Amino acid sequence: GIDVNDLRRLAAGSRKAELKEKLRTKVVICALAEPPPLEADSVAAWIKDKLDDLAYPRDRRRIRSILLLFNLATLLQHPQSNIRFNFESFKTANWDIEHVRSVASAELGSSTLQAEWLRHTKRYLELMAQEPAAMALHERIRAHLELAPKEGAAVFEPLYAEILKYFHEDDDGEPDNSIANLVLLDQETNRSYKNAVFPVKRQRVIELDAHGIFVPHCTRNVFLKSYSPSVGHTMYWTQQDRDDYRQKVVETLSDFVAGGWAHV
Repeated sequence: GIDVNDLRRLAAGSRKAELKEKLRTKVVICALAEPPPLEADSVAAWIKDKLDDLAYPRDRRRIRSILLLFNLATLLQHPQSNIRFNFESFKTANWDIEHVRSVASAELGSSTLQAEWLRHTKRYLELMAQEPAAMALHERIRAHLELAPKEGAAVFEPLYAEILKYFHEDDDGEPDNSIANLVLLDQETNRSYKNAVFPVKRQRVIELDAHGIFVPHCTRNVFLKSYSPSVGHTMYWTQQDRDDYRQKVVETLSDFVAGGWAHV
């Protein structure tokens, strides 16, 4: 969102190292709305406070900028890595902020969307043929999909609640719209499964990655639970997973900020 001529003026008369730090400062201000504290030991606490103040969808644009910076800062942390961010794909595709764990059935307001959501869940349950509870739920979904649209829509909510309970997404708290439950995902993929449960989203992201389709590095890490030191179950996105992910965002952004701020 910065005019290239502004960057050219910023570069005028600057040595390479000086320009690098000026650019870092500008990036931080663009993503986090203000310059960080000059004291290096205050940076992490400052970033935590900034992240805690964010809420989706109110801060959609800022969250998108922060998630993009998180992806870039992650790659910059390891210069020896040969992974590069695909700026062309990011520029040409449309990108959504996606909830890692589903938040509500409100987006499934029509019988068509409800049936599509159930089919995604049904296909995932078919991979768990050895688990009786999964097969029982699969059979309930199959029977529901055979109902007439109006009849199915009238009894969708109880089945939806049962599915969320099976996948441990049935807590009664407020929807998690914090950075700990948000990632970047291309719009086509995001809208193809309409607020699916975590394992369905995870399976889709893994398929995209296996076919060489661009998935932001940190989005992939989230669905592979790479930020969780101890992975209890790949089917669930737990509170501990969210806490571990949020902490990684704080650590990575702190490294990015502190890495050059002292030299500005």
